[in-house]
Amino acid sequence: MAKPERIVFEYGYGARIASAFVALLMWGLVLASLSGAIYLLVQGSALAATIACAIGLILAPLAINHQHVMRLKHQWHLSLRPGHVMLVLPAHRAAHHKTKSFEGEISYRSIKGISRRRETHSVFGLKMSVMAYWLELQDGRLMLLGEDRNPGAHENGRKTIVARASEAVSRTSGLPLRRAEPAHTDRRFFGLIGSGAPAWTQDA
Repeated sequence: MAKPERIVFEYGYGARIASAFVALLMWGLVLASLSGAIYLLVQGSALAATIACAIGLILAPLAINHQHVMRLKHQWHLSLRPGHVMLVLPAHRAAHHKTKSFEGEISYRSIKGISRRRETHSVFGLKMSVMAYWLELQDGRLMLLGEDRNPGAHENGRKTIVARASEAVSRTSGLPLRRAEPAHTDRRFFGLIGSGAPAWTQDA
C-alpha cells in the first residue's frame, strides 16, 4: 500500500467548538459584570457597582486568554509532506510568554533537532509547568511547535495533538525527539514582568 503524500495534524471539531464556547462564555461574564456595574451605579449603589466592576476586570484577562486558546485550536496546523513540513503556528501558542506567528514550509534538511522540555513559570508566586516542543533549525532559530499545558497527560497513555505531531516530525525527518534540560523563567513582581521564553542551557 502506498504511503499517503501528506499526514495532517490539527485540533478536532470538538476541541474547536469547546474552546469557542468557553471564550464566548467568559466574554459574556465580563460584559454582564460591567453592565451590572453600570446599572448599579445608576441606581446609586456605588459599593456594589465597584465590586461588579472589579469582577469584570478580573475576568477580562481570563477571557483574553481563552480567546487566544480558541484561535490556537482553530488555526494550528501541521502537515507532513515529502521533503518538508508545512506549519501554521498562530501567535499566543505559549501560555506564559510571547510567540510570533509562522506560516510556511520547512525542509527536513533545515531542521537540526527536535526537543521537548519541561518549562516552569512563576505566576503570582505559583509555579506552573508546561511541556514545550521546539524545532531547532540549522540557522540557529528556535521555533515553538506548541505546549502540553498538562505535562502529566502522557503518564496515563494519552498524548496531545502537539506531542503526536512532534513525534511524527521526528520519525519522518529521521531526527530523534530528545528531552532537553528543564528550564524556568526568572520573573519579577510576582511573575508580572518578563515575557521571554526560558533560556536554553548550552547542552540542551
